[in-house]
Parts: sequence; C-alpha cells; structure tokens
Amino acid sequence: MQNSNMLSTMNNAFKLKFIFIGDYSTGKTSILKRIITGEFDKAYEPTIGVDYNSKIIYYKDAGFKINIWDSAGQEKYKSLAKSYVKNANIIFIVYDVNKESSFTNVKMWYDYIKESIDEKKVKFILIGNKIDLEKKVSTEQGKKLADEYDMLFFEVSAKKNDNMKKMFYHSILEVSYFDEILKTQSKDELFKELIEENEGNLSKVDIISNHNSMIFDGVKTTGLNLNSVRSINDEKTEENKKEKNSCCMKKNNTK
Repeated sequence: MQNSNMLSTMNNAFKLKFIFIGDYSTGKTSILKRIITGEFDKAYEPTIGVDYNSKIIYYKDAGFKINIWDSAGQEKYKSLAKSYVKNANIIFIVYDVNKESSFTNVKMWYDYIKESIDEKKVKFILIGNKIDLEKKVSTEQGKKLADEYDMLFFEVSAKKNDNMKKMFYHSILEVSYFDEILKTQSKDELFKELIEENEGNLSKVDIISNHNSMIFDGVKTTGLNLNSVRSINDEKTEENKKEKNSCCMKKNNTK
C-alpha cells in the first residue's frame, strides 16, 4: 500500500522547473548529479545543448516533481538557455569560486536571461561552486553581488557535498506553494521538515531519478516520457506540453 500511495503522489505531483545557467566548467552538471543521485562524477563531460533530470520531493501530503535543467555554458549554446528559462520557477546562476571570469560573467548571464522571464514569477539564486578549491572570489564578493540583484546566495562544493542539501531545499521554499505556509512558519522550520520528510526515507528521496537530454550537433541521447503532473502556475501548462512533445519528436528522429 505504501508504494501504491507514493506512486499516486508522483502522478499527481506539482510540477516545478529549475534551471542552471552560467559559464562552462563551473560545475553545473556536477551539482545537478549530486542533487539527483547523491554522487559526484570525476570525469568531466561538457553538456551539449541542454540536459534535464527529474526528482520527486515530498512535503506532508504534497509531492513536487522538479524538472531540473542544465544548460551548456559555451557561447554557441547561449541562446538555448534563453529559450528554456521561460516559465522557470528557480534560475540558478553558477560560478566557480576559483575562476574570477566566471564570477564577472554572472552579471552578463543575469542581464541576458531576464529579458525572457517574468521577474515577478521567478527567483534567481547565485551559487559559488568548488569551495573545496582555493578561492579567488571571496564570500563577501558573492554576497554583495547577490544582494545587488536580489538573489539568494549559497557557496557549495558538489565534489565534497558541502552545503548541497541546504542550497537545494531552501531553493524549494522559494516557490509560490510555500508563500502562505511561510506566514506562520520560518524558513528554518520548513527546511528541517523537508529534510526529515525526504532524507529520512531514501526510497522516497530518490524514488524518481530520470534522465533526458536534448539532441544537438547530431549527438543522440536518451529520452524520457514524463508523467502527467499539475503545474504550480496554470499558465505553464502549454509550455510544458511543448517541451514534452519536442523531446519526443527529437527522440523519434534519431531512431
């Protein structure tokens, strides 16, 4: 019965869209993999175009199916990021604390992407990754930039798994579903509840860990048909359908 109930929750989950943008080699893919699988892959393989995975998170009787998009940081794929940020709930801008140019380019990414979104419906989060290495960008610099652009700010290490849970679960609390709940509870209280609900039962945390990649430059990748889900914002439904159909069409064209 428990598995049946969990499957029902999955199929009726609220749908969220998170996307990672930023320069290449800042660790966006490693962050995504750490979130989805809890693992770190030492082998570096640059993202081609865009890639996404899905993860179910629970809060009491609600389920959230989070589609997490990873965009390539190379210049030739830059326009793709602009296309896929539409109707996102959370946009993460990632820089490498060991690479000053990736931090300098955060402003460029922000200005470039904001033209394609409704700033009232999306939350930007700034992430300084690779804190296991020697820092060339200070914590103070990161905080100052985040404050300037009204972004949440986290420093993490995907490799060492430092601050990853804090970053991910606090990001979930930024979606509109929790607005009313946060009027009576603090973010710290809700964060603890999410951790207890999802980290205490590993079969629930990673019950769904699906993978789907787009196809660019003739590269064939795997495909995934997503379950039907409810969207947090009704206006996102049409785009969700278009994204799903686009994925399926690209998959069929490669057969």
